Amino acid sequence: MKYVLNTVKELIILSGMYFFINLGLSVGIPLLIGYLLSDKSVPLPIGGMTLIMSFVYIVFFFFGKTDMVEYKSKQMTYALLTPSCRIHQVIAKYIMAVGFYLLAVAGYAASTLISPSLTALSFGDIAYSVLVFGVMMGIYFLIYYRFGYEAVKFFPQVMMMVGTFGSVAVLNLLNGIDLEGFAEFITNMRPVALVLGLVFLAVTFMISCRLYRNKDL
Repeated sequence: MKYVLNTVKELIILSGMYFFINLGLSVGIPLLIGYLLSDKSVPLPIGGMTLIMSFVYIVFFFFGKTDMVEYKSKQMTYALLTPSCRIHQVIAKYIMAVGFYLLAVAGYAASTLISPSLTALSFGDIAYSVLVFGVMMGIYFLIYYRFGYEAVKFFPQVMMMVGTFGSVAVLNLLNGIDLEGFAEFITNMRPVALVLGLVFLAVTFMISCRLYRNKDL
């Protein structure tokens, strides 16, 4: 566990000020969205959409920086030359990703105390955001550990654009259709979405460990 914590510390050092900027983004993004919606009535899952946008920015803002610095300096690579040590980096990165998701949840919760336009997160918001989080991070880490930094260097920018414009597009789409017939289905699928997100994250973690353990550095 000591080696994993040391690797987490190395990642934070590699990120520089980006780690602390993320602390501000966790509250700033929900507050900004709450301000933009202050004069509008949005009877949609705005909490879930805001949470997804928050963790997309926070997670990929961090890994976009650390992976680039790591690639250029080879600092982490030299520290993890043996396959037995490489798993520490994989564990550390998954810990950081999950930690940033929890930071986004905490930041949103804190924002609801300030902005009356934001509603408290529901179980559905958490469940579906975990599914999106698990799929996004799982795909990112699989590509990263299979093909290297060059294959994912534009992934953070793309995901941040998708998180922004995709959320707006989904809200506009939901505004234009009648969800009454899907309400029961969406409600019943919440536990399934939560479990699928966690399972996908766990499976990609095990595959990432195997990929990185056998990778030539």
